[in-house]
Amino acid sequence: DFESNEGKHVYRHFINISSTGSSAKIATIANNSPKFLGSLSFLQASVQGILTDSTRDIKIKIDDGEWREVPKVSSLAVCNGQFFGGGMKVCPSAVLNDGKLHCTMWKDFTIPDWIMNLNSVYTGDHVKFHKTESFECKKIEVEAVSKDRACLIEIDGETPGKLPGTFRILPSALTLIC
Repeated sequence: DFESNEGKHVYRHFINISSTGSSAKIATIANNSPKFLGSLSFLQASVQGILTDSTRDIKIKIDDGEWREVPKVSSLAVCNGQFFGGGMKVCPSAVLNDGKLHCTMWKDFTIPDWIMNLNSVYTGDHVKFHKTESFECKKIEVEAVSKDRACLIEIDGETPGKLPGTFRILPSALTLIC
């Protein structure tokens, strides 16, 4: 659940990845980019988003733990699946049916950090970088420390709202028939 762009409290499910920070800005740019570029439109949006976005101080609460303030977060991805648009392997440890959310958080990434790690986001090796944190949970609550600036939420490639948000796993919620 989160706050919609219209200011209402809403609930929405996601299958693959939901995120906040620069990734949400990148999704907005990609959705407004020419589609004839294919997966290159996501790379172009990533470069544009990284160059024009800045970090945010957030608070997170993992499962039923204590609130923790995390300064200068560039992006936080809450994942069921491993891949963002354009083939970026955002969360290499994610497994769709393990009953856990797998999270990847980039902290205080500068433009040189993004440039140095761009290729590693496609291989999944970015999680080894010291400014990247990975963790698992069943529920994560996320709030922006400053209410002065909206912190968008991206849900499976769309940007329907902003923080605060609560993300929780619904184990075995989908039945697939093959």
